[in-house]
Amino acid sequence: MKRNKVALYIRKSREEDNGKEETLHNQEQTLINMCESRGYEDYEIFKEVESSIKYDRPELLKLMKGIEQGKYTKLLITHIDRLGREIGLLDDLKKLCVASDVIIETPDTIINFKDDNHDLMYGFSSVLADFEYKRIRHRLATGKVNTVAIRKKWIGSTAPYGYEYDKNEKILVPHKERRITYRKMVDLALEGHSFSEVANKLNSLGMFTQKNNRWTAGRVLKILKNRTYLGEAEYNSTRLGRKVTATDCHEALITPEEFETIQKLSATRRNYRSKDNWGKTKTPLDSLVYCGRCKRKMSIQISKKYSQARGHWHFYQARKCIHPNPDGTRCPNSGCKIDIIEEYVLGLLAKYKDNLTNKLLSLQNNDTTEAETAIAIRLEALSDDEKKQSNRLKRLTDLYLDEMMDKDEYESRRKEMLDKDKAIKSEMAYLESKLSNLDVSTVEDKYEEIIGMIDSYKDMPLEEKNKTMRLLISRIELTKATTTSTPKIDVWFMENL
Repeated sequence: MKRNKVALYIRKSREEDNGKEETLHNQEQTLINMCESRGYEDYEIFKEVESSIKYDRPELLKLMKGIEQGKYTKLLITHIDRLGREIGLLDDLKKLCVASDVIIETPDTIINFKDDNHDLMYGFSSVLADFEYKRIRHRLATGKVNTVAIRKKWIGSTAPYGYEYDKNEKILVPHKERRITYRKMVDLALEGHSFSEVANKLNSLGMFTQKNNRWTAGRVLKILKNRTYLGEAEYNSTRLGRKVTATDCHEALITPEEFETIQKLSATRRNYRSKDNWGKTKTPLDSLVYCGRCKRKMSIQISKKYSQARGHWHFYQARKCIHPNPDGTRCPNSGCKIDIIEEYVLGLLAKYKDNLTNKLLSLQNNDTTEAETAIAIRLEALSDDEKKQSNRLKRLTDLYLDEMMDKDEYESRRKEMLDKDKAIKSEMAYLESKLSNLDVSTVEDKYEEIIGMIDSYKDMPLEEKNKTMRLLISRIELTKATTTSTPKIDVWFMENL
């Protein structure tokens, strides 16, 4: 009597590399021996190395298609968990076997779903397989958390650009050539270039990605926001509900001061420019002017007017705010000539310079009291800002739930608030570290650098003026009731010293 074909399914997980699990070879020999002892001469083997919870395993999909087509009467496996460890997947396989009248056999059991006891036994096995899977995942997650938190090791699939993974030492080490490109990226960002400009300059220098592709603004942004380059390692386990971070895990490629400066610059400007304005700098205050009423960024445009005395004359202005309020009305804030705002800012910069000069003299006399006090005051202000941001986010959510704004507007505003909150937390962490490890020489260098920028501002070309403003100032808020009223201008400096 000719027997119908039998299917043999063999699977090994990539996680099972510790020598304790069955190898593919052992599984295959076990199932072949079963066929020989039970007289199954016509069989087909499906073998793969895949995760137990993946539905789209290539060999499993072939097997399921064959079962659906009626090719097999029996399915041989060494254990139920070889099919999978997720209850939903195991239930789908059960339904397929029931529909095609396929019997599942292991070395120890036979499961014929027509028998209620067999059906119940398969259900128990499915629950146990699912439980075992969750236990394994919990153990693996715990191991990764401990690797970062206790052993202070970076974990990941691919080393970040600029590093390579030393398999012997199990640690990230700087890549000889790529670290140079990374440092060039950092230096360009510290000079005030946007992420788009950094990408363009790297490409023009022939300094491409590890796959020899061109850099993009998004790729540069992702790298410059990655704290791994500070020598840190991080692991976020949603399964355990724990996020751990460790420092001094490997050689850092960027200093905390450099990293925080880049984050501040990123938080205060838009790094992607439209195609029409790509690479164009219009005024020294590009990307810095915000509405004092709705707190949204104001666009800068050229104004063309005619005067009988002068003929045609042009000037740039912060355009009247066009952003909608939550109630649907438009923000009433008026615009203002950029020259007026710049003149006011330069006056503040002169006072700012005098203040820094006095602080520099104190530091040169080894008196850090004023610097410590300034940092403490700034930390207190940031703490207040953090609370305000939290309240603003709650109010924004209430407006959305009360249908006072649509989903797109809500998500856009929410993202802005979350980005600002992240920038505040980052600056607080930096200042707390700076306060506990106050390096007088570093602060002196910073003061001297800022004073030098202010002194040379007048003779700078337009693009350099804009970069300098963005390095020194985080935000300028303009409030103007009407086109003829006196503007109110508030300025926030990067370094609140």
